[in-house]
Amino acid sequence: MKINNIFESRRPLIAILRGITPLEAESVSDVLIEAGISIIEVPLNSPQPFETIERMVKFHSENGIFGAGTVLRENDVYRVQEVGGKIIVSPNLNTLVIKKTKELNLYSMPGVFTTTECWCFGYEWMVVAGTARCSLFVWFIRNLDRCWSCIWCVLKLAFYSASYSYL
Repeated sequence: MKINNIFESRRPLIAILRGITPLEAESVSDVLIEAGISIIEVPLNSPQPFETIERMVKFHSENGIFGAGTVLRENDVYRVQEVGGKIIVSPNLNTLVIKKTKELNLYSMPGVFTTTECWCFGYEWMVVAGTARCSLFVWFIRNLDRCWSCIWCVLKLAFYSASYSYL
């Protein structure tokens, strides 16, 4: 599996298991994978997140892609890799975290809250830090129909820029 194409053969959806414990890891991830959601994130502010990720990786092997969210430090990127995680979701543009993620051949998804952030930081993410995707945190958008055109423009820019950088 190429790390740049994790959505190629899977649903383009990441389950975020905030607050999950290691004892729940196998059963909860098993239900999600059976339902077709095979990319799973455990936020690092959950109880014992590294043990939880490790248990899911060992239980499911290649049937799922597992990783961590709320990753703020380079050291945490190392720890995720040590337990077998493959995706790193960071809640901000931390180029040190993104570069370390790419250096370790993991999949980086820095987060944005608005389309403006995605647009403004898009170049830095894709070219400087070396990532081709972002995670859009949509908590509440009032006029989604008007905002969708902005979101679509950003997504097209990301796709074309990412496609060009891999040629």
